[in-house]
Amino acid sequence: MGNAKNAGKTTVLNAVLRLNRQRPLAVTSIGLDGEELDNVTALPKPRIFVSPGMFVATAADCLKASKARLELVRSTAVMTPLGPVGIYRVTEAGECLVGGPSTVTAMNAIVAELKLLQDGLILVDGAFSRKALTQTAEACLFAVGAVRSRDIDEVIRDAETSIRQFQLPGIPSRWEDLREAKTITLIERDGGREILPFDSTLPDPDAVFSAIRETTEALYLPGSLGPQFAKEWIRRRKGHLPALILQSPAHLVLSGAIAEQFFRLSSPIYVLRPLRLIGVAYNPVSPTGYAFDDEVFRTRLKTVTDLPVFNVMKESEESHE
Repeated sequence: MGNAKNAGKTTVLNAVLRLNRQRPLAVTSIGLDGEELDNVTALPKPRIFVSPGMFVATAADCLKASKARLELVRSTAVMTPLGPVGIYRVTEAGECLVGGPSTVTAMNAIVAELKLLQDGLILVDGAFSRKALTQTAEACLFAVGAVRSRDIDEVIRDAETSIRQFQLPGIPSRWEDLREAKTITLIERDGGREILPFDSTLPDPDAVFSAIRETTEALYLPGSLGPQFAKEWIRRRKGHLPALILQSPAHLVLSGAIAEQFFRLSSPIYVLRPLRLIGVAYNPVSPTGYAFDDEVFRTRLKTVTDLPVFNVMKESEESHE
């Protein structure tokens, strides 16, 4: 599960837990979640509410801040700054602080352990910017909230761009060999390859652009594509721009007007590891004291996606009985 712009991902997680409470559930997090204050806005945020029978994979020090009663089921060798990650069964409902690993290898190990314990839904909470999410999650939810801006037009534009990024398509089969590529690679229309001696555009972006010819069909960037390279790509839009291939949607590190301009270009963008986006969660209420009209927000979001759209504030209401 992913989020965007810190739009209340803990609220989203609570909503998903509530909607699936009749199913076997397990939850963990890429990094720390369920904390009292948002790391970006420093505003209070909802805690994760867990119910008896659920499994929680969290770091040892998180237990001190958790009100739920947790019983250790399995210790793991995965270490975090908050101590080793253990897998716990919830024996008494309550709020929980969840802190998991931040690396792909460690998260895959935790998910594998959870699969051995139950065959239900495993929820991995984490921001979209954390690339480990794109290599672990089988499906993602996009979260957007009024906290992004008081201007609903800006929020909708940002949501549309982010959804498009989430849904970047996978590569055609003829480019499957790029999964083994470690450095920047250019693909010619005749199938030929030119391999450049670096894995990032940062050291010498001019060398990358100089290597692009009229016959270049695609450019593979194994590292992130940031705003500086994007600005130059946009500046050269009247010339020949090949298709772009990235590792995952999270490797496109753009926002705001640059992201909007980038997606307006005619050159297609593919990814080696596409995400399966299954819905859009929205929060019409900002913790800074304003709110959008629920029906207006929902209707506007439906103009930019065909995915299911739901209000996390309504779905996450919990009686805690």
